[in-house]
Amino acid sequence: MKQILIPTDFSESAWNALFTALKLYAETECNFILFNAYEPRAADLLGKKSKDRLAVLYESMETNSETELDKILKYLSENHTNSRHHFEKAAVADDLLEGLEQQLQKRETDLIVMGTQGAGGAREVFLGSNTVRVIRHVRNCPVLAVPEAFNFQALKKVLFPTDFTRPFSRHELELLLELLTGWQARLMILHLTTGDQLTVEQRAVREALIEKLQGINHSFHQDDLYSDLSNAIGNFALDERVDMIALIHYRHSFMERLTREPVVKQVAFSCKVPFLILPDID
Repeated sequence: MKQILIPTDFSESAWNALFTALKLYAETECNFILFNAYEPRAADLLGKKSKDRLAVLYESMETNSETELDKILKYLSENHTNSRHHFEKAAVADDLLEGLEQQLQKRETDLIVMGTQGAGGAREVFLGSNTVRVIRHVRNCPVLAVPEAFNFQALKKVLFPTDFTRPFSRHELELLLELLTGWQARLMILHLTTGDQLTVEQRAVREALIEKLQGINHSFHQDDLYSDLSNAIGNFALDERVDMIALIHYRHSFMERLTREPVVKQVAFSCKVPFLILPDID
């Protein structure tokens, strides 16, 4: 049974991430853990409120967290009839990242699915700061970031950008291959280049990837890199109308450069599709 962790702050984007996960894994036996982390910034409270007031505040936040999680469970029990899906809740008085780490240590988790906040503009979607924090710090579990306005219908095409500079292990690709197989989706492998030909090493990585994609509908694409990587990938995804972008979060990769700054505007893709970050597993 798949174990899928859904962090929620009870916002519209969090609800959309949950619905996307339910539809993405509609044919899969899954246990969904609805997770909420709550913690007031103690530094902002100390000196302004007494310890008694702080305790009352924590109790109030705990009650609110449990109440809101119960509302989600109630809604799902009344409206979601997929017998393959099971639900539980987890509320922790902790920072989001610390709380997630606790959950990942407590149970084997196959995927984290979380919503991203939408930005203004007709074509741009920005990863929210919490999503960036999770992507940067959670390195042992795949993360699927779902744009707030995204309406999932089917998984037909997945874009997989790579520079072929590092071999792919089967374990790193496992979740992606499962999704591709389950949906009979096409994998579009994109190499962005400034005009240079593939080196001998890059060609070897490409050939090894082909071996791992036996039985998977896939195609290779090359595009000129005229702008920064994030916009180039986003524009290709938009032009090809892909349903998802998948990347392996290698250290010292452009994915790491994208998430270096916690400022939301530093992480932008000119598309409106979910973004799957696969962990770098050595």
